[in-house]
Parts: sequence; C-alpha cells; structure tokens
Amino acid sequence: MQNTDSNEIKYNPLINCNVTLENNNIISIPVSEIHIPVKTGITLAGKVFGNLPTTNPKNKIIALHGWLDNCELYSDIAPKIVANYFKKNETISLIAFDSAGHGLSDHRSEDYGEIYYLWDYIADFISALDLLEWKNCTLMGHSYGGILTYVIASSFSSKVNGLIVYENLGFMNFQTPEMHPMLLTEYIKLKTNDLKRKNKRTVKVFPTFDAACQNRAQGRYSTSLSVSKKLLKRGLKRIKPDPEHDVKGGYIYTYDTRIVYSNYMLPITWSLEQVKSFFEKIKCPTMVILASNGLYPDGDTEGRLKFLTNTKEFRYHVVNGNHHFLLEEESINELTQLTNSFLESLE
Repeated sequence: MQNTDSNEIKYNPLINCNVTLENNNIISIPVSEIHIPVKTGITLAGKVFGNLPTTNPKNKIIALHGWLDNCELYSDIAPKIVANYFKKNETISLIAFDSAGHGLSDHRSEDYGEIYYLWDYIADFISALDLLEWKNCTLMGHSYGGILTYVIASSFSSKVNGLIVYENLGFMNFQTPEMHPMLLTEYIKLKTNDLKRKNKRTVKVFPTFDAACQNRAQGRYSTSLSVSKKLLKRGLKRIKPDPEHDVKGGYIYTYDTRIVYSNYMLPITWSLEQVKSFFEKIKCPTMVILASNGLYPDGDTEGRLKFLTNTKEFRYHVVNGNHHFLLEEESINELTQLTNSFLESLE
C-alpha cells in the first residue's frame, strides 16, 4: 500500500512497559506507535520506546530488524535500554522500525517490481532520519538489519555516533558468483511471465494463530514457539473467508511475499574486498555480538571484523543463544548488560 497522506508523522500511545531495576524499583516506560511517510513513497511503521522524538531527547537510537521479522524483535531489550537512561534522569527516544514490506509498514507499489533492493531500505531510513530532524543517532541492527546499519554507518558516517550489530558480519555471500547468470535468467522470466509471478506471490493461509506460529518457529531460522509468538503479534493479520475468490478465512503473514523471493533471486553476494571497503569507512564506536548457536556458530571464520580498523572503539562478544537471542530468556540479561555498557561509553 502506498502512502497518500500528508507528510505528518503520527504517534499513537500504547500500553506502557514496566521494567524492574536491580534495587527492585519499577520504572514505567512509555511506548507509542509511529507512522512516518518517508520520501520513497511509503509509510514506515514502528514503535517508539521512551520519549517521543518531538521532545528533542538527548539520546536517540534507531533499531532495525532482520529478514521476515519486525520491530517486535526489540520488544524485550528496548524497555531495558530506556530504563537505564531514565534511572539517570536522561531523555531517550528509541525507535524500532518495521522495514518496508514487513510488520505494519507499507508494501512497495506494484510498479516497483518483484525484488526488494538493499539500497531502497537504506533510502527509507535516511529519509526517516531527515524527517525526524535527527542529525545523528546510534544504530542497532539484527541480522539483515545489521547489514543495513553497516552500510549507513559507512556511507553516512556523520549521521551515526555509535553502532551495535547483533548476529551479522556484513554482506552475505551464500550464493556463488557462478550462479549469477542463472539467477538473472530466472529474474527475467519472473518479470515477463504472469503465471510465474503469480505463483511466487501465493499467500499461505493458516487456520489459527497457533498454527502460523508453529510454522514460523520451524522456518529457515527456527525459533522457539514463544519467540515465534512474540514476533507474530505484529507479523500476522486475520482475513475473512471470501468464497467468491476461493479464499479461506484464517491468518496470513503481514510481510510482502516478494521479500521471500528477493533473497534468492538477487542475493547480497559480496566479495571480502567489497566488505573491507565498507567496513574501513565505519568510524564510530562499534560493537558486534554473535549468538553461540546462531548464524555464525564458528565465529568470524573469514576474518571480516579485522576490517573495522578505523572505528574509534571496537567490542566483540559471543552470547549463549540462538539467532533470535534478543527474544530469548537465557540471553536477554547478558545482552542488556553488554548493550547498556556500550551505550554508556558513548556519553
């Protein structure tokens, strides 16, 4: 759906989150829904934790999620980050966005094409920063969102004063260069064959919320059922039966089905030299945290992190957990401690 409204940023208050501190005091964290019509022609949705951006908070954080996820990924850690500032009487606005085609953000238009391109995600978020009138901020990114934050910190270094990346070591190369001619052929077929395009856009309907959560938990990046349910609070929508069009009632994912195919059709395949060129341009303090049982169980086997040679400070940690450890009980306390420690070093 394309944005046709005014350029006004809209906020809707949600239920506050309560965070219990070490001394057992409880801090109430305001949470609001945000809808921001960016210059790329869509409206981005997300959640604001803490102070609204309109209050000109001292501390500003943007958090980006990964492929097929949504901003609920940060629903556990974001209130704890904000609470750490509130207990020091500091203002903070942490915005966790839904990327285009994910969560409650708009899908790209029909005439956009069949592939969601990396660069257009970057354009979405740079436009959001401009509309928020944030000259700079700290970036947080998980998985695919980590790739986006690396690129922004590299290409728009003046806008980023700190970078935290969870479960990502830069541009992926899970396809070999030899496959590119075949992938290009498939892409052309997709662009020119209505039946193939329709098949790739088929939407699966689940009879119940739990059935959809079970399917998500068993996906490519498998999760526990509890993690799946957290993510799908924002990642599912209910549809009514439509016998005339042979549509059964139930639940469907909110993400654009074109995103699924994008990762395979035109993968983010970069050589180490290209990764090096981006990483060397990142100047801000940077922290990378991997999960022990995540995408990189053997760690940085390609030696990518050694390319972060120009950062003012660099931290690297491995935390017990799986790919979605930001929503796992066994990981969240350590992740919160490491994240808050890094953020405090930026002050």
